[in-house]
Amino acid sequence: MGFKFELVLADSLYGESDGNFISVLNQLQLCFIVAIGSNHGIWLPKGQSIRYNKWRIFNRVFSSGNLEVRYIREIIFGKRRSIRYWQVTTDTEKLPENSTTYPLF
Repeated sequence: MGFKFELVLADSLYGESDGNFISVLNQLQLCFIVAIGSNHGIWLPKGQSIRYNKWRIFNRVFSSGNLEVRYIREIIFGKRRSIRYWQVTTDTEKLPENSTTYPLF
C-alpha cells in the first residue's frame, strides 16, 4: 500500500508474542520497541547468567513539554543479542509497578 515505517512501537500484548509479531518485524527488517511484562521469561544455556548494567539518568519529555526524571539500564541475559532488554523506571530502589517498564529493542 506504499506505507513506509521507520519505527514500530507496541505494548506488552504484542511484546509477549515473540512467536509471530516480533519474528515478522525481524523478517521485514523493521526497527521496533515493544514492551514486555516484568515476569517475562528467558531460557539461558547452562553457565550463563543475568547481568544488570548501571542505571543512567534521562529526562522524559511529555507532549505538553513537561519533563520527568527517569532511569534506564540494560538487562543482559547471558550474551548480548540483537534484541536488547531494558528496564526504565522513576525510582531505582522501589521500582514502582505503575512507572517501571521493560521495553525491548
